[in-house]
Amino acid sequence: MEHFYNIYGIKFRIRTNNRLMSFRLRRALELFKVRRLKKDIDVKLDFIYLRNKVFKFRLPKDAQLLGSFILNLNGQKVKGSTYYKDNKIFLIQEKLMYSHWDEQGGSCFIFSNSYINSRWLNYLINTSILDILSRKGYFPIHAAGTVINKKGVLFAGDSGSGKSTTTAYLIKKGFGFLGDDTVVLRNKSKVWIYPFSPYISSDNSNFFSHFFKNKNISQIKKITYYWFKEKGKFFLNIKKFNPNLFIKKSPLALIFFPILSKRDECKVKRISIQEASCRLLRQVTSIGEDKEKILLVNFLAMNVNCYKLYLGKNLKGLEAKIKTLI
Repeated sequence: MEHFYNIYGIKFRIRTNNRLMSFRLRRALELFKVRRLKKDIDVKLDFIYLRNKVFKFRLPKDAQLLGSFILNLNGQKVKGSTYYKDNKIFLIQEKLMYSHWDEQGGSCFIFSNSYINSRWLNYLINTSILDILSRKGYFPIHAAGTVINKKGVLFAGDSGSGKSTTTAYLIKKGFGFLGDDTVVLRNKSKVWIYPFSPYISSDNSNFFSHFFKNKNISQIKKITYYWFKEKGKFFLNIKKFNPNLFIKKSPLALIFFPILSKRDECKVKRISIQEASCRLLRQVTSIGEDKEKILLVNFLAMNVNCYKLYLGKNLKGLEAKIKTLI
């Protein structure tokens, strides 16, 4: 199966030999799907599933260990490591996967005696695509993005910090939507935010009841889907729900770091350049050695106003505070 994508002007050709992998690709890169590209393909990437086959691999000598990761797959913790050598990333998980790629693409081999876990596939797809983008000047950051008055507002933080809840609330108040979990930054004369996925997530289907007024069941099914691997996790496709809310790109104006608190109301506190740099560096998700990533983080901390956002039990009035800061 062959897929073609145009991601921020970079042309991808991605091949896979597995239906589940093909489905996950379509979900992860839905925004960028294009018809068949015959010429000027920039990146060629292959995802190859080898079931019940032994694949032997030796890591290149003197490969630098970048870090380790742990994934929770159906209640089992799976460990892996990321290495770097000769401008190539090596992503290795024992008895399950070996992958390598550079800015022109590469190959990702998955070999397993059992069913492929969809969360693992999502991690593999997003890691490879976003890392290739970062090598071409587009830096992914773990953050949600909204737009008001044609200016971008970023909410950067770890999972569970309240990014999705805040974003959904602001959309109800008329803000535009750039992303729920991951957005992409590019620094030219000013920093621009680009969307990566049109979906916004929630653990509670009733949370989206505001969006579904005057819509029948068939309409709701077209703009949402239920991720069976995460029980109770619902996703709303903002682009299909209301294209006017979905923004293609926007200049960055403010950065917030949301923190859950027991307060009744939200509170905003300005932070120093040093603290902003440390917090941003933790959220920029590219994994290669990249000096431009450090330069971008320092540029953001010095030129964009950064705040801690203490989220209260009631978000009422948050939109007014953001507008006054812009």
